[in-house]
Amino acid sequence: MKDKPETGNWKLELFRLLILNFECLILNIRFQLTGMMVLYLIIFNVSNVHAQQHLSGPEYRVKAGFIYHFTRFTKWPQAAFRDTGNSIILCIASYNPLIDTASSLGNKITKKGKNEIFFSLQDKIVQDGKSDIFLSLNNKIVRKRKLKVVRCSNEKETGNCHILFVPSMDKNFTRKILSSVKNRSVLTVGEMEGFIQMGGIINFFKEKKRLQFEVNMDALRRSGLKLSSQLLRSAKNCRME
Repeated sequence: MKDKPETGNWKLELFRLLILNFECLILNIRFQLTGMMVLYLIIFNVSNVHAQQHLSGPEYRVKAGFIYHFTRFTKWPQAAFRDTGNSIILCIASYNPLIDTASSLGNKITKKGKNEIFFSLQDKIVQDGKSDIFLSLNNKIVRKRKLKVVRCSNEKETGNCHILFVPSMDKNFTRKILSSVKNRSVLTVGEMEGFIQMGGIINFFKEKKRLQFEVNMDALRRSGLKLSSQLLRSAKNCRME
């Protein structure tokens, strides 16, 4: 007696195959959504970091004004302009690992040729930061010299700096940047607790909601720079390391 053909088996196998494909599709969608959520959280955190530190707010406009006046009341030795001609170079040293992480993740979860939206958003985050505010100082004339604002992200890019503003709370990054200009005629300016102890010359701090600054006289002496007595009198503290 011949076996009856199992006519229902192919339908069952087809149904199982459809279920498997559907599960794979769901897993793929979940992976994409998870990746985009992580990317969103990173971008949101970067934005929050900028907002919490008032990177583009009134505080940094005031700091830019302070630094402009620091330039007016600082005297550099003539040798400091050997490689920069008639320009005073204001370097903004900034490092943000969250932006680098967002960029790396964006490359992994977006399709080739489809990165424009992500990088447009990333560029906006960077442009909302510290450097843009200081660009308003670019090409201003100070002591018969033109002020040039540049951005540097590591210690290898500080070679021509006359003023080095370090708006970072990363102590390791700050130490490396300061080490790169140690004993050179560079006016270093920071905004973190411990900046003076690291060898910085001027540090911003808040006291009773007012922006103040302190001066490290030891670091100033080593740099060969001269600050006017008027500027030193304006400092809240003139201290040794």
